[in-house]
Amino acid sequence: MKLKRLPEDFIVEELIDLPLDGGPFAVYRLQKQSLGTLEAMRAVEKAWNLAPHQLAYAGLKDKHAHTTQYFTVCNGPAASLKQPAVQVRHVGQASRALKSSDLRGNRFAIVLRDFAPEQLPQLETAIAAAQSTGVPNYFDDQRFGSLGPTREFIAHPWCLGNYERVIWLAVAEENSHDRPRDAQQKELIRKRWGEWAALAPRLDRTWRRDIVAYLAEHPGDFRRATALLRKDLRSLYVAAFQSHLWNLTLKAELTARLGEKQRLTAAGAAGGLLFPRSGIELNLPPALPLLSARLKNPPPELAESIAAALAPFNMQLRELRIKYPDDTFFSKGERSSLLRLKDFTHEFAADELHSGQKKLTLRFELGSGSYATMLVKWLGAAIR
Repeated sequence: MKLKRLPEDFIVEELIDLPLDGGPFAVYRLQKQSLGTLEAMRAVEKAWNLAPHQLAYAGLKDKHAHTTQYFTVCNGPAASLKQPAVQVRHVGQASRALKSSDLRGNRFAIVLRDFAPEQLPQLETAIAAAQSTGVPNYFDDQRFGSLGPTREFIAHPWCLGNYERVIWLAVAEENSHDRPRDAQQKELIRKRWGEWAALAPRLDRTWRRDIVAYLAEHPGDFRRATALLRKDLRSLYVAAFQSHLWNLTLKAELTARLGEKQRLTAAGAAGGLLFPRSGIELNLPPALPLLSARLKNPPPELAESIAAALAPFNMQLRELRIKYPDDTFFSKGERSSLLRLKDFTHEFAADELHSGQKKLTLRFELGSGSYATMLVKWLGAAIR
């Protein structure tokens, strides 16, 4: 099975509920290709000379796809922007900024390729099961882009008060998503770690340089330096760790319910994922809580799964909090255990890119926060 052989093989359209009722916030429709949301936002900031805090958006969209999403700018221009990978169109005005709660879901059109004709019955069975029983609602790889080669979550040492490690992971560890210039700057920081006064003038004028310059004046004060991390990135670091812990909780719940022969596995950026074979009723709790110290009374029936999620980090639930700065924190709430497909259709056809093989086109909607790639991973595991 092959995914994203062509850019148009993965199309995502954001569905939002933000009234265009006039007001100071310009609302824009953003179409992008082969570019992440944060990169697209930086392109808009540069083109229109905006500060990061002026832009608001509801969610992050995959880099390797055709995506449509929305953002707002307070007192933004009634203008359009066209670049090779980014197109922006002003669609109206709103009385407030866009926020994540305005995102009600996403509409997908996905083409999967290179299926042997004899695999179609297995796919039909798996598709029917996905529609009837749902698919485990893991957070997918897009959530874990901050992981580098050490596979350390930045929020883990942050919770434990190891602020130097937080700064090192955030400003120095290499990352496969780094642009060439960022990679060069990080390599320089790694080589000259601790030589703050000499290092600062050699860095570009970014938040990394701000941190290094602060450490040059306040050597060893890594705690206060964490407040200089860009706020949107701080939130992403914390969300990545919390999402991984949620995934581990769900995996523990599935492990307890599935025998060895009932299990399917798939790779994930933060670790392996567990799925049931088609047609197995799971009887999972409808939702699982997001883990943090704010979860004061976790359901007793989830105690073993929560302990299993925290065990790899040798942590207790009460330790899942960011002590400094106080504007960075873990979310409180819960997440549906299973994703449900809405307005689902599928179609098999000859694959024009692979002679004699079939392609599968899937169209559906998912609620906010669910990942279409989970359905793809389920199908891939089902036919292996």
